Amino acid sequence: MASAATYPDTLPDVSSARAQHAQQRREAVRQRVRASLPPLPELRFEQAYLRSVLPALSPSQKSDGSASVAIVRGHGVDVQWGKVAWITVRDQVISPLLQGVFWGLLGIVAGGAQTSLRAALGWPSASKAKA
Repeated sequence: MASAATYPDTLPDVSSARAQHAQQRREAVRQRVRASLPPLPELRFEQAYLRSVLPALSPSQKSDGSASVAIVRGHGVDVQWGKVAWITVRDQVISPLLQGVFWGLLGIVAGGAQTSLRAALGWPSASKAKA
């Protein structure tokens, strides 16, 4: 007969071992997916706006190579306010206006094309709810 010291008092929990194994497999899959995808682009408006305003800035000191280096070093920059105003109007007013016009016209054309396609093919139009 075996003594009580030979057998452990508690057996390993099979469900927790399975859960740990499943977690490790999920993490391995996540790492493979992350490795295969390119990095996400910066989509925040502030970063894109600052990048577009950067050409309108010039370093105050000649020792700084560019405006971005001067900003990082904490040195002053000279601002061409006319260019900044144009960039702001372009990004905040003109671009959204043109995008809205484009999508509005596309919606009108697509709606007309859908209606004429339904009529040409004899498809029933969307039925209205009966009261």
